[in-house]
Amino acid sequence: MSNKDTSKKLHPKVAEARREMESGKLNRREFVRFAALLGVGAGSAYAMAGLPNPAVAQDAANLPFPPMTRTRSRAES
Repeated sequence: MSNKDTSKKLHPKVAEARREMESGKLNRREFVRFAALLGVGAGSAYAMAGLPNPAVAQDAANLPFPPMTRTRSRAES
C-alpha cells in the first residue's frame, strides 16, 4: 500500500486481526477470511498473512483430461 493520499485505507480491524494472527489467537486461514470480509483482496490478504499467492487454474490445453463441456438438456433441444 502506497503512502499517497489517493490510496484506500484498510479497515482498522484488519490491523487488529493481523496482530491477533501474529500472537496466535487467529490462524492464517481465519485471518485471510476475516480480511476478505473487510474488503481486502485475496492476494493482499495472503501476502499479509505470509502465504504464497492462491493457485490459479491451468490453461485448458495443458490439462491431462479435456474439460467437461455443457450438454444441452431436453428442454433446450
